[in-house]
Amino acid sequence: MKIPYMAKLYGNIAFDKSISRPIANQILKITTEITFRQIVILKVIGLLQKMAPLGDIRRNQASTSVSGLTNVSIASEIYDLYVNSLISSASVIFGAANINPKALRVSGYGALIYNLMELDAMRIDSQMAQEIMAFLTGSASIGQ
Repeated sequence: MKIPYMAKLYGNIAFDKSISRPIANQILKITTEITFRQIVILKVIGLLQKMAPLGDIRRNQASTSVSGLTNVSIASEIYDLYVNSLISSASVIFGAANINPKALRVSGYGALIYNLMELDAMRIDSQMAQEIMAFLTGSASIGQ
């Protein structure tokens, strides 16, 4: 499922003169190591970040625990993106159970990857995207 986005990434890197060879190599290394769900997480966080001035619907409280296999997996992948500096947070994240969705931002290499993969055009009508959206907005079963 990553293939169409990797293709856009390769094509856009090839024609973007502002991206040096070392940066291109780093971006390619990062994107081969992240999961498709992490790409969807970047998309959803980026979408919610852009919608924030119109009314931020993200949960504005860090959870103290996360329950359910899907939620634990999403939290773990968000934490991995944070540790690898693809997303940032206005509040420090000490672990996967300590994420404040409203504080999350796509930043650094994450923002570059978001643009080069053209994630603005990604559809978010999949079950995976809906689960991520529910996690970030608080409509999922998350322990407080």
